[in-house]
Order: sequence, then structure tokens, then C-alpha cells
Amino acid sequence: MSTSNRPLLAGMIVVHACSACGVRSLQPTLVCGNCGSRAFQQEESRSAEGVVTSFTVVHMAPPGIAVPFVSVVVRLDDGLSVRGNLVDTDPVSPAEGSRVRIRAAAVPGQPDVVGYEFVPAGPR
Repeated sequence: MSTSNRPLLAGMIVVHACSACGVRSLQPTLVCGNCGSRAFQQEESRSAEGVVTSFTVVHMAPPGIAVPFVSVVVRLDDGLSVRGNLVDTDPVSPAEGSRVRIRAAAVPGQPDVVGYEFVPAGPR
């Protein structure tokens, strides 16, 4: 995402929803991957917290990427599932069911791109 189209806004995320089938995505697109529609609802703000539903600890990566790191699938409180990396936590003992929060993150080597990552959110 370019800095002009930030995916995160003060504790919320921007979601793009297909007007025809309702499928939601964090990434803007021209065509819905589910039904092929080209009609999308306006961007909606959604909760940026959720629960880890699956994770893996990655021990091997291309040169320049620090390991180990934790890759997670998170079900956000509004039901949207998102994949990303969990940071600011012990990579040896992440847990399914942990509460996390999505936050903006710079993409290494791409100064004009803003991505996202997850951090522990604590109990709800």
C-alpha cells in the first residue's frame, strides 16, 4: 500500500467489500476474487483487534530476513481473517487464542509502502 492509501487508521483498518457478494479484503482490487464483480462498497472502518487462530514459527527465510519469526492467521473481531507476522513476542511460545492488534509497519527496502503486522493486545 502506498502511504497515500494507508490501511490503518487510529486503531481501525480499512476494508474493501464487494457490493455483489459481500466478500471483504484489506487490499483494494478491481475485480472480486470470489464472484468477479467490479462493484465495491466504499471503504469501511473495522476493529483492528482479534484472536490468533493459527501460527507457525519460521526458521528458514531468504537472506536478509531475520529468523525466527512468527507467521499468524488472525480472526479479527468483525470476522475477517488476516495473515501476517506477529512481532514483539517470544517466537518460541506464541499461542492460538492470543489477542493481538494490527498496526502499520514500514516495508523493508520499500520506503513508499506501508504494510501491517500484529502485536500482543492483552486480554479483552
